Amino acid sequence: AFGNHDFDYGVAGLVPFLNAVNFPIVAANLNFENEPQLLAINVTRSHVLLVSGVKIGVIGYLTPETADQSSPENVIFYNEIDSVREESERLSKEGVKIIMALGHSGYEVDQKVAREVPLVDVVVGGHTNTFLWNGPQPDLEEVGGPYPTIVEQDSGKQVPVVQAFAYTKYMGRLHLEFDPEGDLVAYGGEPQLMNRTVPQDPSALDLLERYRPAVDALRTEIVGRSVADLSGSVTQCRLHECNFANFVTDALIHNHVSSYQGEYWTDAPIALINAGTIRKGIRRKREGSVSKSDIYGAIPLEEPLYSMYLTGTELIDTLEIGVRGKGDASSGEIIHGSGLFYKYDLGKQVGSRVSDVKIRCGSCKVPTFGNISPNSTYRIVTTAFLTKGGDGHTVLRDKGRNKTLEAASNWEAIIRFFEKTSPIYPQEEGRVVLVVGSTSTASSLGSAICIFATLYLILV
Repeated sequence: AFGNHDFDYGVAGLVPFLNAVNFPIVAANLNFENEPQLLAINVTRSHVLLVSGVKIGVIGYLTPETADQSSPENVIFYNEIDSVREESERLSKEGVKIIMALGHSGYEVDQKVAREVPLVDVVVGGHTNTFLWNGPQPDLEEVGGPYPTIVEQDSGKQVPVVQAFAYTKYMGRLHLEFDPEGDLVAYGGEPQLMNRTVPQDPSALDLLERYRPAVDALRTEIVGRSVADLSGSVTQCRLHECNFANFVTDALIHNHVSSYQGEYWTDAPIALINAGTIRKGIRRKREGSVSKSDIYGAIPLEEPLYSMYLTGTELIDTLEIGVRGKGDASSGEIIHGSGLFYKYDLGKQVGSRVSDVKIRCGSCKVPTFGNISPNSTYRIVTTAFLTKGGDGHTVLRDKGRNKTLEAASNWEAIIRFFEKTSPIYPQEEGRVVLVVGSTSTASSLGSAICIFATLYLILV
């Protein structure tokens, strides 16, 4: 099945991969009629396997949020539940007894597929990197539910749902036993932690050696020193302020200010990134060194930077889009900023969650903060991803005016800021504050992603 990040480089970037693979790609809820390059490739709604004389159908699905999170261009997305249901009914008429839904829409949607599609017998999912486990937590990952998670349909039918975290850290192992009619009679299994007890594949090691010199060179290229941890965990940065995001947005401002020649200190006092920009933090080493490898690992996508103009109202609307979710940290749309402070309350209605927005002045001799003015115009610096409306940020895409390409990419701006300001020790300042009832806290509250799994089907 596709992942949302498969479209990060557009349709043209995906086609070579699809032409190279020797296995089926399944996607029941995608329509390629407006993308002829994809129509010519063997992507199907489902694929049927024949195991011991029994037909097993595999139906694919992908989150429609891909349209906001990536660059699928003119690909049309349909509702996952409706699409999987329709395809399962077609397969059933063709004599398929066991049906698996293989998708990349997140744990919540996976469970909805299991609950609302009567003919589905098992769901293998991804996207939210949910770690399912039975028993004590084996490593750093917090357990999100049992493996498998059993969803009961209205008919009483039980449907197993599995995910296996991410980054190939675990191998999912699911054991299912079906009777001759294709009904599930037994289930079990658990992910396997891929640690040093698992023998390494010689061919994979050989492939790694091909790329090792370039990676090792990045590890030895030191860009600066950090005497503080740079916090970048998903649970931190996608709900709260994190000091790494503060540093990154400050770097974008520094990059713009470095080339500005005007009457005041800058004409763009605000920088914005989405939390998904940062995929992990950088822990302080004993000597404090930070390498290019550290930067690229934490922020894996290099992209251009743009400046644009927004009104205060449009900027508030952008912040509201960033906090429209349910607080589960599964998406990276929340906004971090430099020259920006705000609070948000998940207990309020979507569209009315943001309050107390403070903005840094640009047309001033000394930078200070004041209340945002809805009718005033502000120049901001942001990434190409947000400029294109990524993560649902349509206000930046549709309302941003005078969009101008900046002189550096995000990587270049961050590395240059490291070099200029090292050693660094970015702090949390209350730039993003999650309000819970009457209590506010800045940090004290609790693409393609490859999911590998081994699935055993026992037919008796």
